[in-house]
Order: sequence, then structure tokens, then C-alpha cells
Amino acid sequence: MFIKTKKMPVSVWFVLVLFCMQEVFAIDCTKSIEDIKNCNECVRCGGVWCNKPRVKGDYQCSIAPADNWCPGHMEELPTIPELTESGKLINPAYKEASTKINIHNNVVFQYTATTDSKVKAAVINSTQNNVKLHETIPNCGKDRICTTEIEFTVETDFCSINSGTHEYFEVKIHVDNATEEAIIKYHVPCACECSKKVERTSPNCNGNGDYSCGVCKCHDGWSGDFCEKEECNVARGDIPCKHPLRSEECSGNGRCGVCGCICDTNKEGYQYFDKENYCADLCLITYECETCFDKPAGRCTDCTSIVMRNYNESLMSQTDDFGRNVWVKCEETIDGCHVQYAASKDEHKDILVMRINSCAPVAAGVTQGVNVTLPLVLAGAAVVCVAAGVAYMMLKNRPAPMPSTSAQYQELDGPKTRIEENPTYKSPTTSYNNPMWREKV
Repeated sequence: MFIKTKKMPVSVWFVLVLFCMQEVFAIDCTKSIEDIKNCNECVRCGGVWCNKPRVKGDYQCSIAPADNWCPGHMEELPTIPELTESGKLINPAYKEASTKINIHNNVVFQYTATTDSKVKAAVINSTQNNVKLHETIPNCGKDRICTTEIEFTVETDFCSINSGTHEYFEVKIHVDNATEEAIIKYHVPCACECSKKVERTSPNCNGNGDYSCGVCKCHDGWSGDFCEKEECNVARGDIPCKHPLRSEECSGNGRCGVCGCICDTNKEGYQYFDKENYCADLCLITYECETCFDKPAGRCTDCTSIVMRNYNESLMSQTDDFGRNVWVKCEETIDGCHVQYAASKDEHKDILVMRINSCAPVAAGVTQGVNVTLPLVLAGAAVVCVAAGVAYMMLKNRPAPMPSTSAQYQELDGPKTRIEENPTYKSPTTSYNNPMWREKV
């Protein structure tokens, strides 16, 4: 059984790979843009996204949305303020701005050079790939002031699946016989800000999926726009969702659905519930291997999935990326002994167990993660307290001191030293009649 602790806080987590809850395994911009169900993929394909939850049949991604398509809910893509700096010979010598995928861009440069000067543009630094460049033929006047135009387009395959909200590229413009070069830097949105905000097991998804950017990503076994359809390969039909040796349906951690047990997602340690084992929690699973609790630290030979560890209280405060407690507290009565322990599961699916207390001494030289030092210290302290209490009661109940007026302690008048009969002195007996004596005849 679980020991209920304080409820896990709802936390906001940061994802290094954006849209980790809405996984994208491939970007296919050749399909209809209206069929895209993912905000990041929509942006990477050059579309715009509507965050408003859509009614079935509507679309959320569009290349050219109508005015009433998504009022007040359009995803705002990140941009930066435009920056332009002039040089002595080239203008602009530096330019920084934002652009979008599949948008045609052009930058006009003026520079001082000879009429036969050539202009070369090349991408020199980019976090992604595929920027298409084109230089126009310079147009120079008699005053040696030339004008040229650089055209570029960020193509649909510029962004990768793991791109962040901002990616960028830099282009260097070189003019023959010129002592200056120009740099242009453009930032490109490759992911949506709303992808960072994922509401797990959202009510918008009937508790069967994660909600982000106005859409649901359903958990395994569920489908539909709002994860309202339960799916299963083999339906259990009328088979009860109950383990033959457990009293509660779905081990008390879920409910029976069309395809078997549906595990709860609002309990401590729910991430460890085993759907295929009637939503058994870690406490139930470890209790079935109770003989491991008296084993030394290491993998248990009785249940190879159990790994005993030394108890470490600092580990009890560990949380995962979703703010859930990593270690779950359990308690059981085993052979008349009340045992408390903590259980967790690692990336290899091994169950880690730390025994918190023990009602029996641990064998010498065996370390099981059991805290026996504290009980021994408490027992010693109890003995000291009892001894101190007995001493106190003896002192409290001792006979009262004899008053100074007693004849034994009466002061005598006169000098300090004198010879006089001691009134309290009794002389020893010097003679007595022997009752066994008989005079001889």
C-alpha cells in the first residue's frame, strides 16, 4: 500500500528538444498543409498555426489563412528588432533581422568600387541548412557608386526536427578590390513557443493525452482529436480486470475499460503503474518479493528484478523532469514485523528498494540499508534515563536528617577539650553467669 505524502506540485519544465511531447519523426511538407497536426511541423513547412482547440474536421495549419480563420489565437512566431549599420565603403555593412521559411528576401547594397568589381555572397555560418542565394549584376555609375542586390530564400527543409524556436544563418558579401565586407544575419523561427508548455494528462484530452498548442497527443491505447477513443489489439471482453490474488479491481489503481485496466494518473507513483499487471504499483510488486528485504545490498537472487540499495534519506527528495517523486514510500507487515521501505524504477526497468526501518537486528557484517544505529542509541538513552530516575527517587525518599536538639548532638559547655563522663556512653559487659556451668561434687 502507498503511504500518501503531499501532492506533487504542478511544475513547468523546460525542454531542450522542443515539442518533445508532440514527437515529430519526419517532416513531410509535400502533403496537404491542412493535414498537419503539429505546430512545429506547420512552421517548418512555412505555415501559420492556430492555437484554438479545433472542432473535428477543421484545420489548424494554413499557408494563407483567411481573416476569420483563427481570430485571436494565431501562434505568434518569435522575431527580433531589425538592426542596420553603415560602413565606410559598403552600406549596409551589417544587417540583422527576422525572416520566415519560404519567404523571398532581398537586400540592396551600395558600395564604392571599380566598374569591373564582382560581388560574391556565401553562407558562412548557419545553425541549419538550405538557404538559397542569388546575386544580381552590379550597376555602377560614373561616380564609382555601385548598387547590387542579394536575394535569398529559406527553404522548407531548413529546420531539423530538433530545431529550437530561433535558428539563424549569416551571409558574407565580398566585393572585389574592396577593403570592406558586409555581413547579414537572419533569424528564422523553427518551432512554436507553445510547444514548451505541455499540460500532461489534460482534461482537454479526457485525461488520456497531453495538451499543447491547441491539440492533444494521445497516450498509448487512445486516439481521436480529444483522446476519447480507447484502442486495443485484443479486447478482454467480459474478463474481469482483477488479479486473482487481489481484492480490488485494477489493484485499486484504476478502472476497468473496454481493453482491460485503465490506470489512474492522479496518484503518487502513478508513472510506475503496470497496465499489463492490473495497474499494480511498486509497493504491490515489491511485496511479492518480500524475501529480498533481508538480503544484502545488490541484485536479489529470489527476484532478479529487485535491486536492494543502502538507505539514503537525501534520495527521497528526488523528482523527475515532470516534478514527480522518484521514490515512493511503502509499508507492509511481514511475519508480524512492520516494515517501511522506499521503491523506485531505473532506466533499465529494475526496481530499486531501500529499506527504511527494521524490527529485527541485522546480522553482523551485512549491510542492507537498514538504519539500526538509531534504535540502539535510543535504547541506550532509555537505560540512562531509568537509572537517573531511580537515583532521583532514592535521594528524594532518604531519611530526614536528625535535628540538632537531639541528645546525640547536644553541645557541651566549657572548653574544647576536657575529661568528663560521656552521658551517651555505655560500658561493655565485663562478666556474666554461664548457664552451662555446674559445680563439681
